[in-house]
Amino acid sequence: MSGPQYVMRSAGPADFAGFKQLREIAGAGFTSLMLDDKAMAERLELSQASFASHADTPGRARYFIALEHAATGALAGCCAVKATIGETPPFFNFRLITEAQSSAVANRRFDMQVLIGVNDFTGSTEVGSLFVRPEHRAHGVGRALAQSRYMLMAAAPGRFHEQVVSELRGVVSPEGVSPFWEAVGRHFFRMDFSEADTLSATTDNQFILDLTPQ
Repeated sequence: MSGPQYVMRSAGPADFAGFKQLREIAGAGFTSLMLDDKAMAERLELSQASFASHADTPGRARYFIALEHAATGALAGCCAVKATIGETPPFFNFRLITEAQSSAVANRRFDMQVLIGVNDFTGSTEVGSLFVRPEHRAHGVGRALAQSRYMLMAAAPGRFHEQVVSELRGVVSPEGVSPFWEAVGRHFFRMDFSEADTLSATTDNQFILDLTPQ
């Protein structure tokens, strides 16, 4: 017996209501969907323009792929490809290094692990925004949706960079609490994770540069 059928297609402004529902279901930590209505509409317009473009270089294109349930026409999930990251806005990541301090006089040496903010992935292509509504998570649907991003890149390689990166969603409780944020981020940013997540999704990320210890 065959399972339900789905269509993977380009997303655009007509999918606005469906993406709002995905945003509500996804919850905290799903940064790329944590947009207000205006920003969400702009992203979907950019997606439509990106798919319609005849560009042969990466540029600032952003491609949202919609997972449509064939029987009902409902939006069952989404994923996305950002052609270029790190130019506008900047893309920050953290590198874990070991810093050594020693004193011959005191006969002591201490090795400490330190997080440093870097921009290592500027100019890369990013795959992300993979989300499937819980009731559709079966029959390999999520895996097929994830692979659709690479099919898109293979179909038009000139539109994407050679280096491809992805951010993995961290651990977030049903109440929206991030253990990592509580242990590290809150001490420097002094705000809830949900507020930082929204700022990251809707601003140019200058607040990260302003508040991260240098």
